[in-house]
Parts: sequence; structure tokens; C-alpha cells
Amino acid sequence: MNNNRIENGQDYAVIPLFDDAHRTLGLNRYEQINTIKNSSNNKSPKNISFTIKFSNPISVDELNINKLNVFIFVEGNRNNRKEIHVAGYQPTKLANTDLFGGNNDDSSTSRKRYYISKENLAWGIMVPTEFQWPLEYTNIKNVYSLFESWVTSGGSKNQDWWKTFDSSKVYK
Repeated sequence: MNNNRIENGQDYAVIPLFDDAHRTLGLNRYEQINTIKNSSNNKSPKNISFTIKFSNPISVDELNINKLNVFIFVEGNRNNRKEIHVAGYQPTKLANTDLFGGNNDDSSTSRKRYYISKENLAWGIMVPTEFQWPLEYTNIKNVYSLFESWVTSGGSKNQDWWKTFDSSKVYK
């Protein structure tokens, strides 16, 4: 990490918001975090605010969320790490791409296909509003009836899919 909080060893600027989600939530590394109703492992969401100062200032109108490669990584290893991106966004130089193609993953560096399942479902999504998380062990398709058609259409159908959900299957 350099003095600007930009990660070293990358082709593009990577700005980690935090290094450890467990520590950010006040937990030790081995405590489980889940979305099971009334579980002792439930934690309140945490809002994170950040400011990016560009060396050459740009206007707000020039910023486009769709050009940001927002992702998380798990297992705490900065090198050769497991990254989870929004579907279609490429991994960073530090990602472990050996994991691509395993189980239900259909990611492939040779096909430039990233973070998508064999059913064409996304590993990561961005939602423009507060989101009702599916209960642990509940498939998002069983909670949000319009989700699958939104994803498999490349976002052209049911663009407000998150507004239609089964309230008995969400964590609140």
C-alpha cells in the first residue's frame, strides 16, 4: 500500500476500503457472520464513507459508477487472493484465477468472461438502493422473482427487480 492508500502491484488504481471485514465489524477473524434470523452471529450493517482526491480534479458528471470495478476479496490474503467482482469485470493482478471454472463458476480468462455462473448468474451485483438480503442458505432467485431474468438478459429486462421480493425470505 502506498501513501495514497492505493494498492501496490496493480495495473489500475485499487483502493481497499478495509483489509478485514471481521475487524471492521468488531469481530475476531474466526467469528461467523451470517443472515440467519435471530442468530447470535447477526451484526448490524456498517456504512463506510470515503473520499478520493484526484491529482487532476474531475467533475461529478464525469464519474460513472459503471466504470468502477467494485469488488471484495476473502480469506485475507493480499496476494493470490479470492476476489468476487460484479459480473463481467476483470480480476486484478493479485487475484487467484486458478479458481475460475470450478464447481458452478463459468469464468474464463481466455474468453474474457468473469464472475458468472454456468447458469449466467452473477457472483456480485450492484443495487442502487438499500437491499433486502436473502436469508442464509436461500437462493436469491427464490426471493427475488425477477432477478434471474434481469441477470440473464444482461440487465435489459426487469431493471427494478429488487423491488419485488418475498418478505418472508429476507433478513431484516
